[in-house]
Amino acid sequence: MFIIFINATDIIIVKFLYLKKKIKTYNDNYFKINLLFSIFLYFFFLFFLSLILNLEYYKIWPLFGVPAREILFSDIYPFLVDGICKVKSSNLYDYYEQFKNCDGWKREYNYMPIWLNFLKLGVSKSYHYYIGFFSCFVFLICLFKIFKINSKEHFYIYFFSIISPTTMLALERGNTDLLMFALVFLFIILCKSKKIFLIDFI
Repeated sequence: MFIIFINATDIIIVKFLYLKKKIKTYNDNYFKINLLFSIFLYFFFLFFLSLILNLEYYKIWPLFGVPAREILFSDIYPFLVDGICKVKSSNLYDYYEQFKNCDGWKREYNYMPIWLNFLKLGVSKSYHYYIGFFSCFVFLICLFKIFKINSKEHFYIYFFSIISPTTMLALERGNTDLLMFALVFLFIILCKSKKIFLIDFI
């Protein structure tokens, strides 16, 4: 599923790196620590540029190929409510209108019907950033669990895959695909551990 987040540029990089005949191996944890540090440097550089140029971060990020919005985690935003847009109804389809009214861009609901049950909970917009950062955190943990980095070549492949515009856009928007990725990862782990009763729950 992670291949979804690799764009054409990353594929070129992968092919180029694998042309090398000798691949020097290192400790997996060593590279993962460096990979995490490199991701932090990416965001530090982004916000440093924002400070130096006196521009908002969402005006800088497009320079890296990420069409950011002025509200971080904007895909999560319409799922949360305030006192104005909240709906109380026994009919789930009324929440299609709630979704649109709670969205700053008035987008139409285009998710699976199961997400309507989350809308019905009426979670406050005050949890907006908590949910967004939690989704990104869980997604990155799953990636680091999947990765096996034994060489510099592998390190660069994974690094450029993570900071690619497609992956960064998913993180910037707080897209529901992050959660779906984590659920698929958990499903695979449970399959390997043969915990059938937990698999049925997922």
